[in-house]
Amino acid sequence: MVIPNSKLYLCKNIPLDPEYNYTLDFNDLSSQSSYFFTKVANEFSINTGYSYVRSTQQINVQANVDDLFGINYLFYENEDTNKVYYGFIIKKEYVSLTCTAITFKIDILQTFMFDYYLDECFVEREHQDRFIISDNKLISVYNTELENLDAGTDYDIISSQKLKDNADAPDGLIWLEVIATQAIATGTYNNSTPSTWKYLCMTMKQLGVSTNFFTYLIPVLIGNTSKNFWTYDGEGNLQILSDPSFFTQSTAVLSKRVLHYCPLKYTIAPHTSGALTGYLLTFTGGNTSTPTTHDITDMRVITANVSNFGGVDLSGYGGYFLNISRIDAENQNNQVSTSLTRFELDNDISINNLKSSTYEPKLQVFPYGYKQICDYQGNPFKIKNEYIDETKAIKFIQSYGIQSKLKFYVENYNNDNGKEYNTINSTISELPLTNDAYIAFMAQNKASATTGVAVNIGTGVATLGLGIATGGIGLIAGAGMAINSFTQIANNLLKMQDLKDAPDSIRQAGNNAEFDIIDNNFNLILTEFKIKTNYFNKIFNYFYHFGYKCNNFIIPNTKSRYYFNYIKTIGANIITNIDSEYRQELTNIFNNGITIWHYRDAETFRGVNNYAYENVETNLMEE
Repeated sequence: MVIPNSKLYLCKNIPLDPEYNYTLDFNDLSSQSSYFFTKVANEFSINTGYSYVRSTQQINVQANVDDLFGINYLFYENEDTNKVYYGFIIKKEYVSLTCTAITFKIDILQTFMFDYYLDECFVEREHQDRFIISDNKLISVYNTELENLDAGTDYDIISSQKLKDNADAPDGLIWLEVIATQAIATGTYNNSTPSTWKYLCMTMKQLGVSTNFFTYLIPVLIGNTSKNFWTYDGEGNLQILSDPSFFTQSTAVLSKRVLHYCPLKYTIAPHTSGALTGYLLTFTGGNTSTPTTHDITDMRVITANVSNFGGVDLSGYGGYFLNISRIDAENQNNQVSTSLTRFELDNDISINNLKSSTYEPKLQVFPYGYKQICDYQGNPFKIKNEYIDETKAIKFIQSYGIQSKLKFYVENYNNDNGKEYNTINSTISELPLTNDAYIAFMAQNKASATTGVAVNIGTGVATLGLGIATGGIGLIAGAGMAINSFTQIANNLLKMQDLKDAPDSIRQAGNNAEFDIIDNNFNLILTEFKIKTNYFNKIFNYFYHFGYKCNNFIIPNTKSRYYFNYIKTIGANIITNIDSEYRQELTNIFNNGITIWHYRDAETFRGVNNYAYENVETNLMEE
């Protein structure tokens, strides 16, 4: 120990920790000296005011022990080394009425603050930057290291919104897709009598691939039939886009399905050509009702964006339904009207703000917070906010047919375009049908598809089982007979399964589609979740106090925040010329973890262990 041989200064109520859980740093020697001189309570000169006892490494000061209450720190200058040494007062003992023995230890951090620096080492934990500034907005920089903190098992719903294929689409909109083996009605199209083409739909051609299905599309508002959709007929009159009964009565109909979204781009606009209090409502087959008064409040006229759909110009003619006999790429509807946007805040962060979880983007990182897309039928798709670094579209791919699929994904999510990150809904949302064509089709095709999969899987399993049982020896005849026997058994079982796969309309009055309509399940919902408030607040305070997991070889940044920085290393790399024992002590301090409070100036310094204010990044204050 370098002994004191000049002035000795005793300080009162110094907010430093002799165990080095926290400390105070300064920009330079001058500001350090100025700070401690403001804390001086007693000043003694060597020999006349105090003496150093080498045998006990104590300082005897000429003062009564009772007069030194609150004195917990000292500093002195050694004239031989021309250096100031700082120390913690560990104990004060009574010697006499006018003498007190002081035991102290050197404060390594204050004494050698400007005699060392930290070089690259393994940083286990530190305060890292949370934001960058762009267009005067705070853009989140996410730390995604796993923290293994107890975040509970439940979440709070922060927000929830329906995702629509058209921003003007009303709530409760679904689309009925009617698939038939032939056109429901025939006619000859010409410009003079376009209404004759109302019910004709050409063979469906989707993105250049033809099918042998005839497809019709009907928009329906669930629970709001009095204010359904309308379009213009061949004579330019408004007609309701109804659900004609002939669709279910026709023997050509294979399926009547419910779609979440329209496969075509379309527009919805209010009727503006004047009030309609009475008009002729034309039904299928040419029958006309008497003029009727209808409530047309919020009446919507729906039209397709282009006219190349089976020769019908929907913007001018339309009919009772839209047909989707041809879907060109430029008019394919594959994106909902809502996009995901990156998290950003107005740049109002300030060292004068009280601390707030608003400025903690780590709590938006999974599992503390996430978003979810759910259609109530397929598996939910969890979206991690850390992968939303720009505006990203929510897209869907929808196939059309008896056994269809619907996939939702986020465009360029984690550098993927829906192949790895998605949710696929294979629910066959059919309404009950009783016509012969439907029953025959389902009995043949649905069971056959199941049989093919099951037999292929069963055959593979049987082969594998034989291989294991025989130790891999090829018993060809025996294996063949065993597989065939298994196939026969599988076929018998699959026949029983055919009974289970019989259309719901045969076995019971309703099916899943009807339930989903009643339960309003034909919605795509974007929901935002966060962990429960009690866990949220605890984890926020943890990140606020101790920063984030780093687990990387870097140069520790001990001054990246305005008020304080927490640093914890493994094998701190101390570059210094001081004695090895002091160097080792510095290494141990940083390996154990320490909070460094910054004394930048007397005006803004709010004290050590004052965790009330927003700990702003210094680089944000410089921009």
